[in-house]
Amino acid sequence: MNKQDTKQTLLQIGLQLISRNGYNHTGLNDVLKEADIPKGSFYYYFDSKEDFALQVLDSFAVRNKTRRESFLHDESLDPLSRLRAYFDWYIDYLASINCSLGCLLGNLGQELSDQNETFRLQIDDHMTAFANDLESCLMAAQRAGQINAALNVPELAAFCYNSWQGAMLRMKVAKSVEPLRTFTDMLFNVILK
Repeated sequence: MNKQDTKQTLLQIGLQLISRNGYNHTGLNDVLKEADIPKGSFYYYFDSKEDFALQVLDSFAVRNKTRRESFLHDESLDPLSRLRAYFDWYIDYLASINCSLGCLLGNLGQELSDQNETFRLQIDDHMTAFANDLESCLMAAQRAGQINAALNVPELAAFCYNSWQGAMLRMKVAKSVEPLRTFTDMLFNVILK
């Protein structure tokens, strides 16, 4: 395995373990054992556990943004259909993994925001980027006449993102995608009507 492959493997294992166990309950020995590499090799790629977890977070955010943009920039659909397709895909994905993970940003935000300012700021940046992508799609919907011209789109996008995060938390607790379905039903059938 080359160096880039090793680093990507470590990041993928880190994503799986941190998503499942959280930052504080993921030990480096767990990562090393899963990756089958010695501790010295780990420190070739990462300065510390914090550096590793921040890179895992960035890797997750890039992958999530790429997926999100594949839906939100799909010119074959009108803007609201793009947004609906994205949320529907995400709900189906979360159902396929038995509502077990939620969103890494939300999970780590809850776990670390009061403990580590570096994590808090990075998570906030990634959350803001997600809300900005929603805002762009909703602006396109407003320009297309799909939603009320009087709506404040930046506030609407923030509301959508914050509500989605809350619905994912509720999904994890209930072990059901129903909170997510309630979110999409209210968003598309009431708020955006």
